[in-house]
Amino acid sequence: GHYRMARERSKGIDAVRKGLALIEELQLEQSVSAGTIFLNAATVLHSFGEFDEAAALYGKCRYVYEKHLAPDDGRFAGLYNNMAAVLADKGAYKEAEKCYLDALALLNEKAPNDQVLKLKAIEAMQTVANGQATKIIIPSEMQGLVGLANGIVEGTKQ
Repeated sequence: GHYRMARERSKGIDAVRKGLALIEELQLEQSVSAGTIFLNAATVLHSFGEFDEAAALYGKCRYVYEKHLAPDDGRFAGLYNNMAAVLADKGAYKEAEKCYLDALALLNEKAPNDQVLKLKAIEAMQTVANGQATKIIIPSEMQGLVGLANGIVEGTKQ
């Protein structure tokens, strides 16, 4: 992830190759952890324009996830979203659309309730207040919490 974010193509691809070789050497290809590593490696390769190799790794991840995880496991949503992005970049728009819709369906099915969202928003606000946040995204459904945040701020001034 670091090399992807730093846009260091050769180091990123080298790290992916080494990680994949280690998974093979240790014979861990069928583990859920390996599936997640396949997903992360594919994301790196996709970011550097290696669409076919990324798509193949997303396929390996999907195979492992389908073998070990429940069909409604939230990890599939991230996989489908990433698969959709590489498919779209390859021009396979119908397949990409299906993956995006599958990801959305899982997210809607697994959507946290309002209490969890409020708790997470308060935790995020604490991180921001402590100066530890690098970015914060608040969904539109949580805009009502702005009033809560203002109330917290006003309460601390007293």
